[in-house]
Amino acid sequence: MRPPARNRDRVGLRALLLAISALSVSLPAPFVRCQPVPRTSLVGQVVDASTGQPVPYVNVYVAGSTLGSATDEKGNFVIQGIPVGVHEVVASHIAFSAYASRIRFREGEDRTLKISLEPRAVELGEVEVISEDPTEWRKDLATFKRLFLGSTRNASFCTIRNPEVLDFPGDGSDNFSAVCRGPLIFENKALGYAIEYVFDTFSFDGTYIRVSAKPRFAELEPASEQEKKFWDRNRLRAYKGSQRHFLVSLVRGRLLEVGFRVLEVEALGTMPRLEEHSIVDWESIVSPGTRTYEATVHFHNFLEVEYVHEDVETGYDLLRRGQSDRQTSWIKLNGAWITVSAEGDIREPFPLTVFGYWAWERAADALPTDYVPPADEEN
Repeated sequence: MRPPARNRDRVGLRALLLAISALSVSLPAPFVRCQPVPRTSLVGQVVDASTGQPVPYVNVYVAGSTLGSATDEKGNFVIQGIPVGVHEVVASHIAFSAYASRIRFREGEDRTLKISLEPRAVELGEVEVISEDPTEWRKDLATFKRLFLGSTRNASFCTIRNPEVLDFPGDGSDNFSAVCRGPLIFENKALGYAIEYVFDTFSFDGTYIRVSAKPRFAELEPASEQEKKFWDRNRLRAYKGSQRHFLVSLVRGRLLEVGFRVLEVEALGTMPRLEEHSIVDWESIVSPGTRTYEATVHFHNFLEVEYVHEDVETGYDLLRRGQSDRQTSWIKLNGAWITVSAEGDIREPFPLTVFGYWAWERAADALPTDYVPPADEEN
């Protein structure tokens, strides 16, 4: 018998272990602010690994972005505007096992790629989730939604289109996990995106949520100009104060200018409030990367990051535990340093552990990595 959902969904929602992918560098000095990231393209073909025949209608995309293309009748695809650097390229089709590969894109060099997809073994009659206890499955689905989508205002605008691909294997403990038998698709009517997730891992041990997934963002068509403006406002609100906004501002040397105050602290739970004299100098934790559009970020212990231009959402009150009304988060490096592009992309796998406000915000508040705020609103 599975444990009650309330035990699995307890206070541990405070932290989220992020999954991103890998590259190692050395630490030169002194630092000059990151330069804009050049763009390149990917062209290729998708074939059936068992027959060698081209496969049409495959979604090929750069994970975490809106950059992607469906293959044509001959299995061909073209993706343009890819930032140089290391990205995960994913190919997804319901009849085949998902493909994913880490690819380095270099400046001035278009890449070509041939993808072979393995046919998926589909059992006869596999059309819906079969569960000995549908009531328990629905409770698990509600838990998954809280853990995955979050409980912000934007989460109330999200709908999972195909929950039948989810299953929730129990192990008799308070741990919670989800298995997805195909791409999971949800619609975010707060931000105006349809997002397809290919999951590797989703688990919650009562303290940490561990997610390894490859999302593809596609813009929804607004029903009116009013809805478009609604999405634009919400996207900008989601970006401001976010982890990506922080990283972009950090490597560009604009933390105070855009409203971030940062303190390095020794441990969680005993942290002093941010004071003007104790703010971390960005140049003390940022060094140049091996490329002009990358930087390395390095610090000890924890960084406490406070965004002063927005208060927290009301729903965060239950988890705040005496924090100020401003959005406060903590990050800890899982290695010696991370490599960050001028657009806020991190190159290493599992680079950070995140606590506080950024951990409370989940998939319902996620933006594609190629989202760019209006030029007059970057502050």
